[in-house]
Amino acid sequence: MHPLPFGSSVKLEEGFDGLRIILPKKKRQWSDLGGGLFLCFWLGGWAFGEYFVSLALIHYGLSGIGWFLAAWLGGWTVGGAMAILSLVKLIRGDKAEEIILGAGSLTHSLKNKKVFEKDLIDKIVLDAGNGVHWLSFDYGADRIFVGENMKAPEREWLFSLLKDWKKGAV
Repeated sequence: MHPLPFGSSVKLEEGFDGLRIILPKKKRQWSDLGGGLFLCFWLGGWAFGEYFVSLALIHYGLSGIGWFLAAWLGGWTVGGAMAILSLVKLIRGDKAEEIILGAGSLTHSLKNKKVFEKDLIDKIVLDAGNGVHWLSFDYGADRIFVGENMKAPEREWLFSLLKDWKKGAV
């Protein structure tokens, strides 16, 4: 196996299921900070709304305006829960992309986990165009792209590793 490029953020782990390659995450954007601050501010207002409408609902009970307040509070609570989930997801960031090279299969995990049989993987390609490198392989009629957040030398290293694995040299 070829050594990783100097300064690479790719992590390798040898396990029972094969060689696990953990690829770098997408870099955080300034808009993530702005979105997170906005959600924190919005959730502060949301908490005041929850508190005061709950007090009003206790005062009025479930008669007349109380029914409206109960319906509003239900929708407001669901909206707040969605905002909290969005904030948690924003703070955690994207999940790292993983590739597991097993004896007879390649497992790719980005948003969901997919297993590809080694014999059906065809045409591993490192394509450079318009200043962008793309690493992909064909699996039947599908083209699977990997390593979107990698640096060019890391992508070239992964390309040679995948080629060697396909030949049975890894």
